[in-house]
Amino acid sequence: MRWTPELIAEARRQTAAGITARAVAADLSQRFGVAATKDSVRQAMMRAPVSQHVPPMQPPQIRPPVAQYADPSLAAGPRSGVPRSIAILADLHIPDEDKPALAAAMAILRERQPDEVVLLGDVGEFESCSQHSPSLQRYSDDLAAVRGFLQRLRELVPDARITLAEGNHESRFRRTIGTLLPTLAGAHRIETDLGLAELGIEYIPEDAQPIRRGKLVMLHGHQIGTYLPKYVAAKLADVYGEAGGTVVCAHGHREQWYERPMAGGNAIGVSLPCLRTLRPTWLHGREAGWSHGMAWVTLEGGAPVLEQIEIREGRAYWGGVTFGTAA
Repeated sequence: MRWTPELIAEARRQTAAGITARAVAADLSQRFGVAATKDSVRQAMMRAPVSQHVPPMQPPQIRPPVAQYADPSLAAGPRSGVPRSIAILADLHIPDEDKPALAAAMAILRERQPDEVVLLGDVGEFESCSQHSPSLQRYSDDLAAVRGFLQRLRELVPDARITLAEGNHESRFRRTIGTLLPTLAGAHRIETDLGLAELGIEYIPEDAQPIRRGKLVMLHGHQIGTYLPKYVAAKLADVYGEAGGTVVCAHGHREQWYERPMAGGNAIGVSLPCLRTLRPTWLHGREAGWSHGMAWVTLEGGAPVLEQIEIREGRAYWGGVTFGTAA
């Protein structure tokens, strides 16, 4: 990659703050669409000092609390007087999903048949497009794995609306092509390569998020930052919250809940758990501090009532019923 003075200045700023070279490389790659590696960051740090007149690069601003993808007709439910149900699943990272946890979530969908299923980003790992992995995984294999899951999901909930929000892993292919082969940018789109239109699945790009369903607002979460703040649920309520509304994000793989008092009803921020394995290969057998689960939302007149459904050891206990069979 070409290290501009602005990039070097930003790398120096983060390194001076004690951030590791690997983390700096990941942050620059995500925020500024470059192919940075930990080694290239270290090499850049050995270059001549950057002119003091070059200001540090600024990350994109967090979007204002105005949903960009709204469908007012959805707020009252599919039929007048009937509450609308929305199941939210996130961060499966296929083929690195936790199979027992995902099976429990799918059992809930099969039994309860929600009106809509929202896949809130990072459905696939797409390691083939990673700029930080030496894996020889092929893009076609990644597509086949994710496509297979989406086909099973469509068969499981044939009458449901399915919405897939772009996460930072879905955007890997676009960012990699844009960096390494910019002349091919736009030749492939992941929603087309996955055949989403054929499955009746709606794709919401990252710049068209958040998604609104009544007073329910949803986004993957990487728009807030590559590394989410510790209290991300509070951040969501502060940035996107409204009286009586609920804001949901994924990306952090951990469950959080925060309520900010407001006149007219609390603004609720929710961070979702994941459905991926808790022992990723890059931790070499160690368990990450993540959790498994999903969310179920009932909309009554546009007002959301959200339930966090925890999944432990492949089992979910919800509404007096056990879903999943793993011990």
